[in-house]
Amino acid sequence: MPSNRSGRFALVLCGFALLLGSTTAGAQSRNVLDYVLLARDGITMSRVEVGDGDIGVLDGPLAAPRALTAPRSMVAAPTVSLGDAAVCRGVHAESTRGGGPACRGDAPFARPFADTTDACAFPDPFPECDPSAARIVVPRGATVALPPGVYGDVLVEGGAGGAGALLLSGAYRMCAMRVSRDAAVRFTGPTTLHLAGALTAGNGTTFAPQAGVAVDQVRVFVAGELVRFTREAAVGTILCAPQASIRITNGVTLRGRVVGAKMRVRRSSLTLDAASSDPPTTTTTTLPATARCGDGSVDPGEVCDGDVVCTSAGGSFLDCLDCRSFTSGPCTPSPPSRCGDGVRDDGEACDDGNTADCDGCSARCTVERLGNGVLDCDEECDDGNTADCDGCDGTGTIECSDGAIDAECGEVCDGADVGGQVCPGGVVTCGADCRRVDRSLCPPGAPVPAEMCGNCLDDDLDGLVDYEDPACCGGPSLTGARLTNVRVKPRRRGSTTLRLRARLGPNASGVAPARQELIVQARTASGAPVLCAQLPAGSLRAKRGAFRFRDPGHTVASAHSLDRVRLKATRRGQLRLRAAGKRMSLAPVPPGGLRVTVAVVDPGGGPSGARCAAMEASLRRGRGRTLRAP
Repeated sequence: MPSNRSGRFALVLCGFALLLGSTTAGAQSRNVLDYVLLARDGITMSRVEVGDGDIGVLDGPLAAPRALTAPRSMVAAPTVSLGDAAVCRGVHAESTRGGGPACRGDAPFARPFADTTDACAFPDPFPECDPSAARIVVPRGATVALPPGVYGDVLVEGGAGGAGALLLSGAYRMCAMRVSRDAAVRFTGPTTLHLAGALTAGNGTTFAPQAGVAVDQVRVFVAGELVRFTREAAVGTILCAPQASIRITNGVTLRGRVVGAKMRVRRSSLTLDAASSDPPTTTTTTLPATARCGDGSVDPGEVCDGDVVCTSAGGSFLDCLDCRSFTSGPCTPSPPSRCGDGVRDDGEACDDGNTADCDGCSARCTVERLGNGVLDCDEECDDGNTADCDGCDGTGTIECSDGAIDAECGEVCDGADVGGQVCPGGVVTCGADCRRVDRSLCPPGAPVPAEMCGNCLDDDLDGLVDYEDPACCGGPSLTGARLTNVRVKPRRRGSTTLRLRARLGPNASGVAPARQELIVQARTASGAPVLCAQLPAGSLRAKRGAFRFRDPGHTVASAHSLDRVRLKATRRGQLRLRAAGKRMSLAPVPPGGLRVTVAVVDPGGGPSGARCAAMEASLRRGRGRTLRAP
């Protein structure tokens, strides 16, 4: 009898363990409700705190080089790069770089969803807005409770002179929404908002439900390509923007869930808190007994309460009609020129029938868009393109001096943040391009951090990683090296095909590929890192007159998804190098300069015997999206 009881007890314990197995700390979730951030192409984070909710990427890299604090979050992506101080519940990845003792894991990555559109139930077809409708303007100091319906663009004014407030409850279709500094969009009841264009909210804004309305009752679907929340914004929503580039920067507090194409999150706090042309037409809602039209407070059943008069030419007005409907617009009269008449005349790049800025066509009838070389609307900069890592990113934000280190752009410092480096008796400052620290104010003989060769990090913050740094290359240089062919082609789902061919030497006769490590590094002309691949000693094997490496299954994590590498010696003492990868997780590579470094290293021999070659090529556009050199 005792043995039978023991057997039954053991079976009960086994069943209980199996029941818990699906919710253990190491499990990768396939339930979108468990994610606070989910991206298709990649996520970059810096100094981010996550109270609850997993973080996932379907096809691209996840990089958090600076201070990720997410003790209750699982991190899941094909490629994960973490700082040593990162804190998380666990990691699921095909390739992992960095990560401290509080955020490690060797669990495999499995794509949890077919696509982000499926994960967040993005509607297809997408509900249409009314681009011909007059723009809704909530002036400074005004509060408007907008009835559910179909609208055009919506602007909630803020900044100097007071902030406007927009109250929403119900189903809405809008073309685009801009919330200016300190203004508010408050959801007073369950709301579904469909935006065909961009959603931007400036510094200090509120975009969240009021007390008594749970975050998961506010669902926002964005079909545009940009969602941006900036400094000190308070956000509470379930946001589904599968085609959008999402920017959450500098002090943003977010409750809910965000699904997008690509994300950049800086210095913000996130938590998965899901519970908790004609003027607008007049509505004829009967006011409840508690509503008092004219008391200056927008009560239930009222659309507005009180007028906003013009106090300056640059402001807006609001005429509230019996608290049931309103008209609003800019105070500035139409200019005497023909711009704004809806007809595109000679010299006009556009004419949308109004003289409002920030709606795609400016008051000067010039096209407003990122990358046109003109400062439009909320842009901090515009360098004539939408590429990142060239000083001005694709959202019109200055990259260097914004206080956040963009490691994916090659930055090693930013403003007062110099990566913790100090020098006794002096001061370490950040270089003008944020890609190296400046020790010119340090006293002579002050200690300098050493470069740790082989960890794919810039330890001494001089802008040179591993074997790009002369400190790691003590052996004879491989002179006369040059790139003979480069191909870079972005693929679907965020991966990239890369092909490199080079000639090393003619003094390469002493290289022994069978017993040496091979290093291949690449970065753009602007300093953004692209590739840091390390082939361990013994992985190159002699076959058919050459040394070859093949890893189509990407089992060698340090090879960074390179599929094939070949080294072949010539009679002239040269080495011919070929390296290729079909589905690599690389940072975006723009046209322009590409610097490639190749090194051969004796295992355990230190930098004294490492032999290096640095080569450069200029990438130009070829067919389709391919970049090539020559």
